[in-house]
Amino acid sequence: ARERGHNFERMKIKTPTKCGHCTSILIGLDRQGLFCQSCQYACHVSCAERVSQSCPVPEEERRPLGIDPTRGVGTAYEGLVKTPRAGGVRKGWQTAYVVVCDFKLYLYDCTVDRQNKMQDVKNEIRLVLDMRDPDFTVCGVSEADVIHAQKGDIPKIFRVTTTQILNSSSEYSSSSKFYTLFMAETEEEKRKWVVALSELKTLLRRSKLADRKAFLVKEVFDVTTLPSIRVAQCCAIIDRSKIVIGFSDHGLYCIEISRQLLIPVGGEKENKQRCVETVEYDEAEQLLMMIVGPAKDRHVRIVPSAALDGRDLKWIKVNDTKGCHLLAVGTNNPGGRAGFFAVAFKKSVTIFQIDRSEKRHKKWKDLAMPGTPQSIAIFNGRLYVGFSHSFRSWSLVGVDSSPVGSGDASGAVLQHISLVNMEDTSLQFLNQQTSYEAKLIVNVPGSPDEYLLVFNMIGLYVNEMGRRSRLPEVMFPTQAKYFAYHEPYLCVFSENEVDIFNVTLAEWVQTINLRSAKPLSGDGILSTCLCNDSPIFVLLQNVLQDQDSIEVPVNLASGSTDGRKVTRRKFTFRTIGKDDRS
Repeated sequence: ARERGHNFERMKIKTPTKCGHCTSILIGLDRQGLFCQSCQYACHVSCAERVSQSCPVPEEERRPLGIDPTRGVGTAYEGLVKTPRAGGVRKGWQTAYVVVCDFKLYLYDCTVDRQNKMQDVKNEIRLVLDMRDPDFTVCGVSEADVIHAQKGDIPKIFRVTTTQILNSSSEYSSSSKFYTLFMAETEEEKRKWVVALSELKTLLRRSKLADRKAFLVKEVFDVTTLPSIRVAQCCAIIDRSKIVIGFSDHGLYCIEISRQLLIPVGGEKENKQRCVETVEYDEAEQLLMMIVGPAKDRHVRIVPSAALDGRDLKWIKVNDTKGCHLLAVGTNNPGGRAGFFAVAFKKSVTIFQIDRSEKRHKKWKDLAMPGTPQSIAIFNGRLYVGFSHSFRSWSLVGVDSSPVGSGDASGAVLQHISLVNMEDTSLQFLNQQTSYEAKLIVNVPGSPDEYLLVFNMIGLYVNEMGRRSRLPEVMFPTQAKYFAYHEPYLCVFSENEVDIFNVTLAEWVQTINLRSAKPLSGDGILSTCLCNDSPIFVLLQNVLQDQDSIEVPVNLASGSTDGRKVTRRKFTFRTIGKDDRS
């Protein structure tokens, strides 16, 4: 659209670019901002209406670099540094382009020529360090901090610290902090970085910007306490003292946290060499629903919660689910009774009704799908399915529950609504690329008819008719591996961090530096991540909740706490019969 003299188009921008109006970087993987085809001026969609009408924008109306402390927006500092290669300092250093913007540090991979001038910068951010983090500090290093660095390099190296995990099992464990090393070109350059970052942190403290932090990360257990977390695939919370974890090679176990017991759900025989990929707990029906592998023979099984104490109870096999890859559990009415679960296959979705029969379920409907389902959910009495570049929804409310074909008892076919309405021209870009994978759908809190459609590259807001409901799009700083939703927060998991967005405000509110984190449940509350290369199991605790979602063991370490030897209590296996004679 020709807007006030500019010829703005929404573009995918290939290299790190600043907004001409607010000087912040246009972050995101796609459609990061508006780009004037005539004068090459780039800006955020939200800044466009405040941009000067003259094209090109006269020099005197262009903003100088700097952070606006009242809003915490703008670019303050940038330059080339070196960071350790994967595998640490001993593997050598690689060049990174660092931009200090919006009180965050963005690190980009880049290449330089022989004169150390930047040649090519990847647009994707490799790592974000958040200055709002209470532990954010910057300082020089000593030889002891960088054992493998060359002596002559040490005066040029500085270190940025951010929080990683609270209450690590031992107070002396280094997992509680996340350290990032940087090496400047010269000692003088290093001094400039340290001064600039320290002054910005002071400015941030004074600016009294609202603290929008969403989560604290707490360690629940590590490999010494529970060695099998190396092969944990999924989990569900039963209550504050009990969770179940599905493993890739030994089934489903109930973990009693305070008693430190591991109990095979349904007995040892039932779990032998089983691969449990997904588990959902239906509290109203007291049932666990699982996708059980191996991959070639994937199907759904149902387990009554009576099996949690380890008694021998056969898992109920759900027929006609062979080859499924997604599972959703929910109700067909907003009141929360009458349970359903839906199972996705390559070209269809089957809906089952939960009942009180011996098998606890009956098949209800088969729905043909336009493509392979990439995500699936049941809430507000509707079934939602995401496909490449689209989402659809079907109402389950008040439909007669007789199990007949793809219609209800009267033979009527369930009608779907497309949540990406191609009559809305602002959504037609979704058709141009095949790489928009439908990862998650979120009902925006407080507005029952608004949805956030989460694709691998971008998040879009639409109304129940599939038309755009807001202009801003949710921009992910880096390529995501997993998405999870814990109202009102969207958690985006990537290789080096978890980025948290407030869905109601469409704002990026927090970055947590966890390496290789993977959510084990749909809300991401329980996740595994790597700490000093060994896996630990963590809880993302919503800061607004009065108590933790599960009881976090206060101190799994027993023994001295003066930094010498710490021995830990391990979880013990309990099997019914052997241990229950008393």
